[in-house]
Amino acid sequence: VRHEYKPKFGEQGASNVDRVAVSHRFKNGIGFEVEAKWKSNVKTGKTNAAPLDFDQMSGNGQQANISYAYKLSDSFTLTPQYKWESNDSKFGQQFNLTLGYRVNSDWNVSFRQRYHYETRPNNDKSS
Repeated sequence: VRHEYKPKFGEQGASNVDRVAVSHRFKNGIGFEVEAKWKSNVKTGKTNAAPLDFDQMSGNGQQANISYAYKLSDSFTLTPQYKWESNDSKFGQQFNLTLGYRVNSDWNVSFRQRYHYETRPNNDKSS
């Protein structure tokens, strides 16, 4: 579960954004995740959207991904991932490669390289 409050910035109004994700990694290294997203429909330029103003929430799309964690050693993992996300106006594909390092039993660090390609099928570019 993730909640994000975005304050007013320039011409963009304040908004609330929420996500709920479910993920699992099997013992063989294959992992998957699905995620649903919502956002508040605060009008552009609105100045006083409260951080907990949840009226007018609407769907903001969904994501799904699949990955595989290669165990390089007891400390290092390499995880390629394919993710797609969509909503009513776009479809995105994302390719990630993450190198993870286990510092100790309490700490992990990672580096992620990501490529994102997006199409907007309902966008009329004829004008």
